[in-house]
This record gives sequence, C-alpha cells and structure tokens, in this order.
Amino acid sequence: MSPPEFIATKPFPAVRVPRIPTSIKNQETQMNEKLLVPAAEAAKMLSMGRSTFWNKVKLKQIPQPVKIAGITRWRVSDLQSFVDVTSRLDPAG
Repeated sequence: MSPPEFIATKPFPAVRVPRIPTSIKNQETQMNEKLLVPAAEAAKMLSMGRSTFWNKVKLKQIPQPVKIAGITRWRVSDLQSFVDVTSRLDPAG
C-alpha cells in the first residue's frame, strides 16, 4: 500500500479582527482590577512584611482599612496614592 497523497489547497483566508479602541481596553482593565485587598496583598504592595505592615497600621502611618461585614480590607487606590506620595518624598527608595 502506498502512502496517501496530499492535495495542495489554498491557504485559509486572513481573518480580520476588529480593533478595540484603547479607551475601552483601559476600562476593561480597570474593571478587572481589585478595588479592595486583604492585609497580605496590601503589605506586598507596600513592599513590607506582615508584622511591619500591622505595626504601621496600628501607628496610623499607612492608610487605614475599611471593614465590610467584619472583613478588613484596604482600598487599592489608597495604597497606590500612599506609594505615590512616599515616592515623591523619598525618590531614592
């Protein structure tokens, strides 16, 4: 028995994908981002350990959490603002 013959065919036509405007992409990205994070993620965002993070919370040196139904979370926007302000005050790190 001989091997099957392959028939040359035309390549598939190019599929045109509609472009999504950048503003819509940004809106989708923002919608997928978290608004509130737990302490472990907040500490990671601020590049510090958990115990240092909790000490600074206690001393009110970092943004304070919000409590929703007994769950403690931090607003990502507050943490980002805090990082922006502290980086402007100390550009070296």
